[in-house]
Amino acid sequence: MSQIGKTKIFQLTENNREQLLQAAVQVVKKESLLIFPTDTVYGIGGSAFSSSVFRSLSSGKGNRDSKSYVLLVANLEIVENTAGRNFAGAARRLAEKFWPGPLTIIWHANPDISAKYKAPDGSLGYRMPNHDFLRALLQASGGLLCATSANKSGSPPPADFREIDNDVLKQVALAIDGGEKLTGVASTVVDARMYPVIILREGAIPASRIHAFLHEDSSV
Repeated sequence: MSQIGKTKIFQLTENNREQLLQAAVQVVKKESLLIFPTDTVYGIGGSAFSSSVFRSLSSGKGNRDSKSYVLLVANLEIVENTAGRNFAGAARRLAEKFWPGPLTIIWHANPDISAKYKAPDGSLGYRMPNHDFLRALLQASGGLLCATSANKSGSPPPADFREIDNDVLKQVALAIDGGEKLTGVASTVVDARMYPVIILREGAIPASRIHAFLHEDSSV
């Protein structure tokens, strides 16, 4: 364990996995921030729909645009509960094909959710990551976390823990070094509220692969 200011830094190993998981759960419960590895880049986040987490993320990133945040989810039921409607059509087919994995799906949000957490059009971005530790954290934390990449706005997302800016590290209570370099390729972002879907950002999954899959899937 090392420390920068009040931030405790641990490298994830098989020996300390459960201990770190419990520590991360406590950070989420206290509505503080943590840094964690994902299947793409290092993320920073915390309890979803927490005003203090949202303010801290905005301060840490230097960006108050809610569209830069994504909801990491444990399962499809969480998406439906958060959206307040069925997760259907192209959105569900894409999730069943590419989740867990590097695909962020833009979908509806329950009208009861405060506008400050949503994009101006009332939508939210959802993603189920393909990372064992992070998925265990999601399961242990109610199935839902608010997150973004662990970098200052305008800087490249970190694929290596050593690339994380100290100013970002100082914003969190706990930082978890996954011990290996991640892919560094951000998730592909798809707006699936309409059909044909709209690719908002091409990332780890090529747009051509998404369009080909939906074209071949007769249920959409």
